[in-house]
Amino acid sequence: MTNVFLKKIYEITESTIVKINEGNIANFERSDRIITWIVGFSIGIFALVFPKDLIGSFSKVDNFTLSILNSSLYVIIFGLLYRIFSYITLVVSH
Repeated sequence: MTNVFLKKIYEITESTIVKINEGNIANFERSDRIITWIVGFSIGIFALVFPKDLIGSFSKVDNFTLSILNSSLYVIIFGLLYRIFSYITLVVSH
């Protein structure tokens, strides 16, 4: 009777851990997709705000455009750092 009880507790615990791991992986994939979209939009901002004729002369760029470019650059950098650190934690945890 004790063996049956312990076996049942083990099965329940194992299935709970598997469900938690699957939920964590699903959340990671969702957040990774969101970060990819945000970084993609930030890269798109660079393509829209920085046409070919402005690349050579930064004097034509006003302060508002520079602040948009700075924030886009920060988003790209933090997005890449997030993806690198999340990959490392995913590899280390498995």
